Amino acid sequence: MPEDHDTYRESGLAAQVESIEATVRRFDETTLAAAERIRDAEKRYVEGTLAHPDAVAVFDAASSEAPHAAGLVALLSSVRHVQYSIESALPEQVNDTNIVRIAAALRFIDNELNKYFADSDPGHLTNACDTGLQSFHQALRRSFGYWKMGQDPARWPPVTADLDLRPERRDILTGKLLAALRGWIPGSRASSAGRSALAPPTITATSISAGSCRTRTSPKRSTP
Repeated sequence: MPEDHDTYRESGLAAQVESIEATVRRFDETTLAAAERIRDAEKRYVEGTLAHPDAVAVFDAASSEAPHAAGLVALLSSVRHVQYSIESALPEQVNDTNIVRIAAALRFIDNELNKYFADSDPGHLTNACDTGLQSFHQALRRSFGYWKMGQDPARWPPVTADLDLRPERRDILTGKLLAALRGWIPGSRASSAGRSALAPPTITATSISAGSCRTRTSPKRSTP
């Protein structure tokens, strides 16, 4: 959708992803070539043109040449997923709060990669490809992974808790619950005849005979 694509660009998320891609391209040729072989093997394996043992062999060989190659492949694959997440999300989810959360996770990854090139401390690379990537996925899940349907009073009338449990008050509360169920589930056959259909019977005794289990319920006592 054009609007979502504009949000991805205008929010700065696209620039952040492109910055990470540019930083990764600063790695040496050996690491980049190994990462490309791993990525190619993964694609061919998914397509079914490369057997699993062969894909594993490519992965092992490339990782022995460049230990960080596999982590960089996973990192790039993940951050490039941001645009799809934005475009496939519900409009209510593409809001400032979620965009800021995702941008912060991307910025952390980019900063750690740049720190690695500044002082060659492998801890920064671990932060980017491990801790940073996990935080990024968590940000995506918090932004787009959980969704609760909006409360529409026409479909789900609010029910107020009522602690008055006298029979007549109980019947009123039961009626409210059943009305809410009928509004929420079209064609609901719930009824309030006699005992509430929502209340389970009171079990007083269970007699076990040879090969059978019979459950008896006691009659409801009247309230004096």
